[in-house]
Formats: sequence, C-alpha cells, structure tokens
Amino acid sequence: MGVLGHFKESVIVHNRTIGAGAFERKISVRYDGEDIDLKPGPNVLPKVAVPYAIKQNPLMGSKHPIDPRKFISLVGVEGSKNYPITPIPMEVLAKAALALEVVDRDGSFHGEPMEARKLLKRTPYSNYEAQVEVGSGSEFDTSRNVE
Repeated sequence: MGVLGHFKESVIVHNRTIGAGAFERKISVRYDGEDIDLKPGPNVLPKVAVPYAIKQNPLMGSKHPIDPRKFISLVGVEGSKNYPITPIPMEVLAKAALALEVVDRDGSFHGEPMEARKLLKRTPYSNYEAQVEVGSGSEFDTSRNVE
C-alpha cells in the first residue's frame, strides 16, 4: 500500500516539464520514506506531501540570491496562486539544464545579479607569509629564548 493509501485528502499537482521535448522528464518526491514519481502533466499527490514536492524540485539556477524561499518550482498546484500549473517553456528548461547550481547568481530569473567577489590577493600565500600572518608567538618564532 503506497503513500496514497494512508491519506484521504489529495491534490492534483502538475509536473511543469510537459511539452518541453527533450527536457520533458519524470520528477520524484520523497515523502515518508517513499519515492513518488510524477510524470509530466497532472498527477495526484497527498496534500501533506505537496510542500515537499515543491521544495524538492526547484528549477536549476532559479533560486533568489538573497531570499531562498523565492524560486521557480517544477511542480505546480491546481487552484494555487503561488504555484502555477503552466508548463515551463523549453528555452527556460534548456537554460536551466546548463546551470550548475540552484542559486540565480547572474540575475537571469530575478533581475538581481550577485556582486562579483574581488580577490584581495591574486597569488597564494607562501609558507613564510602564512607563518608571519599568524604571528602569535608560535613554535616558528625564533626571537624568544625558550629554556
């Protein structure tokens, strides 16, 4: 007996990769120790598992760089204002397939790119520089006479 047998309330959720050609795929949700596969299009899921389905399936490269609660989910919920059920366009899925992380660093989804980090020193520290920077009177300090 699967997860659906234990819960009376169920919701229709949509796998939003439908109609995306090569990027159309099944996505999975892990709830209560069981993996549930969601085929592209509408699926039935227990109401208690819906938040897990949304959070476990973000679109790569779509998470807001400052607020991690803002992201585009591959799962949409019927009758919800916050999680639309419209299919994600193939161009967006193609761009997301190239992303290496979930965070939107270049601002392509949220329009707020992260600032580029500036290196203070371009060359790595040598062993001597690393010892001098510590400078806490360690064993490498030869100026003290230890008896």
